[in-house]
Amino acid sequence: MLIPRVSRCLAMVAMLAVPSLLAACSPSPATAPTAAKPTEAPAKPAASPATTAASPVAKPAASPAASPAASPVAAARPTAQVDPSLASVWQGKTVTLIVAENPGGGNDAWARLVARHIGKYLPGTPQVIVENMPGAGHRIGANAIYAAKPDGLTMGLVDRYIPSFQLRGEGSEEGVRYDATKIGWLGSTTTETQAVFINSRTGVKDVKDMQNIDIRFTNTTPGSPPHVNQVVLKEGLGWKSKSIYGYVGTAQQWLAMDREEVDGIITAWSSAVLQKGPDIQSGKYLPIAQIGGARIKDPAAARVPWSEDLFADKSAELKQLLALAQRPFAWSRSFLTTPGLPPNVLSTMRAAFMLACVDPAFLAEAEQLKFDVDPVPGERVQELIQDYMNTPKPVVDRLSALIEADGE
Repeated sequence: MLIPRVSRCLAMVAMLAVPSLLAACSPSPATAPTAAKPTEAPAKPAASPATTAASPVAKPAASPAASPAASPVAAARPTAQVDPSLASVWQGKTVTLIVAENPGGGNDAWARLVARHIGKYLPGTPQVIVENMPGAGHRIGANAIYAAKPDGLTMGLVDRYIPSFQLRGEGSEEGVRYDATKIGWLGSTTTETQAVFINSRTGVKDVKDMQNIDIRFTNTTPGSPPHVNQVVLKEGLGWKSKSIYGYVGTAQQWLAMDREEVDGIITAWSSAVLQKGPDIQSGKYLPIAQIGGARIKDPAAARVPWSEDLFADKSAELKQLLALAQRPFAWSRSFLTTPGLPPNVLSTMRAAFMLACVDPAFLAEAEQLKFDVDPVPGERVQELIQDYMNTPKPVVDRLSALIEADGE
């Protein structure tokens, strides 16, 4: 249900309601805003642009002081404000929202939802269009956003694990041409938890059966978010599983499940319900575990075991691995923009994002999609990712070793 979350969202946005914000959100002769234009879906995914060939950036040094189990999201107060004097930045222009996934997946649905509503909260009410840019575990899209001109006309949505590739030491050779600590994080529409779904034809009836039945999991690349969760659960719970790589986006992965090319998938609960609700209700695809920073609130997941409970009697080392895997769920659907923006432009984009997340029409659409709206301010996302990038190296190395071993 969305209602309990809305009160907290409105409280956050009330902090943004300064005179300049009110001026930006109501008709004004000075800016003469036009009605917000609806997002038009592209006919087909866009090809990867040449901007993805940007030069590599320096990797932040790891610090032994931070911990992957640091404090959770914890209701940070947004400080960003809309600056109505910036109308010339957006008026009469088009903002491109790059989503690093094929059409039809959960990220694509979230991106299009935000695109339909954020434009009216930006001074000058620009048109916002969505461009799909899949590939390389969302690295291509992230690189394109990072290399774009810092003019406020590019934003995007990439996977929550984009910082983890850099954390584990990947650089330009592996396709990482961004610095997660320098990205302008706009905020996250929600915090989320993933679920492990198994085709019931395998004979798996609960999480214990995973120790005795070989399961093939669909994955994009080694180290992708579902793969990280898979190897941590495999290591901690003794699962017999292997990965089948090369599937881009959840829509393609679910198709592989339908064709019985694979037996299991790990994906966001909300995305699974959106794409495969009837098959989940019928029992064809059985949720056997949930992994993330909090329990899934949907009553349909009430009996699905949570990772924290499954690891309750495990070693401290295994609990550290689980904490590292789960940390990115605190910024589950994070939107971002290019680094190097003027502070007032970044602040305005962050404020517009938060306002869009509590727009009544936005919430109504989210409810229809069965999306749980729980926005996290961009300032808080920036802090969480900075802390995550300072995870102790031994913990990161242990996870990297598990990923490499499973990818062989």
